[in-house]
Amino acid sequence: MSQAILTALQKNNSSVQISRGIPPSPLPETPPRFQLINPFGSTGFAALAAQGGANLQVATCEGALVTAMAQDTSMSDYGEATRFTTCLWQYQDGYHLDIHTSFTRSSGGGSPNMLGAMLARKVVGDSSQFIPRTINDLVAGLEATGSQVTLVEQYP
Repeated sequence: MSQAILTALQKNNSSVQISRGIPPSPLPETPPRFQLINPFGSTGFAALAAQGGANLQVATCEGALVTAMAQDTSMSDYGEATRFTTCLWQYQDGYHLDIHTSFTRSSGGGSPNMLGAMLARKVVGDSSQFIPRTINDLVAGLEATGSQVTLVEQYP
């Protein structure tokens, strides 16, 4: 399963980091879930960022069998970046996959690239439209391993 996750993420992202753990013993009855944390905690930097409207939360997968972090920086010259955190948990009834995505987009016409990107977004949209494609590739990759996959919730 970890190879299916890696392959799906590599297909649509610039970089992927994957770490494999061992299943807990005994296996939990219900699967855990990722947690959103602020890596800067209650530091002055976190307070300063919050004043500026920045949301610095990242997903963590403590205890997951597989944790994969992927980033698509192909549109970074145009102020866009997409990040995926994928957590595969093993529990008594099987496996549970959490996928957390974040998309950031800069605005403002400070450079020719940014100005061009703002104009192009009006016509073709931004690269966030490719997030569902990656999620679908993850589901299809896991199904190809013979796993039964049910997408429980997805935002937006």
